[in-house]
Amino acid sequence: MGFFKRNYGDAHIVKYTCSPVLEGKIFTVVGLVMVVVAVASALTGGEDGLRGCVLGGFFFAVLAGFGVYYWKFRRRPLRRDVVLGTWYARLYLRSRLLFVLASAGIGVLSYAVGMFVVTLVFDGTDALYPAFIDKLKSWVLLLVVILIGVCRDFANFYRYYRSPEYRRLLADDYGALKGERVKM
Repeated sequence: MGFFKRNYGDAHIVKYTCSPVLEGKIFTVVGLVMVVVAVASALTGGEDGLRGCVLGGFFFAVLAGFGVYYWKFRRRPLRRDVVLGTWYARLYLRSRLLFVLASAGIGVLSYAVGMFVVTLVFDGTDALYPAFIDKLKSWVLLLVVILIGVCRDFANFYRYYRSPEYRRLLADDYGALKGERVKM
């Protein structure tokens, strides 16, 4: 019990406020790229692929519009929270590239394992390979949502370490180290 208590005891949730601009840029870029991919798929695909591409293109166009709203028109700050003291937060502080790679790897692996389990449960072991590939192709939207989550996690840590709350925490810690009394 001491091992787990030590690991979970270090984690704490920090709430902060931030500008919506970065999140709006992420949504806009991902939405526009995926709209282009959906249009290209619709032009090269057949009749069955067209309906899926139109629906996906509409979803991503709405996502891009939401991103433009966040980026250009929303002025109220967003309230976000991050969990500090975990391996995830320490990985961000150590190497941002490894953070993105590990997060994306975990997301893609969980997506593939989830689709494998769904295929195994509903289609059985006889049709595992073709049904598994079909499920991976048909649920690719879920993979895009997972990768958007990776971008948002990265942006949340990025904005927290540049937020006034973090700077205030650093100033309080510095004052406590110097032996000064800190006023709240």
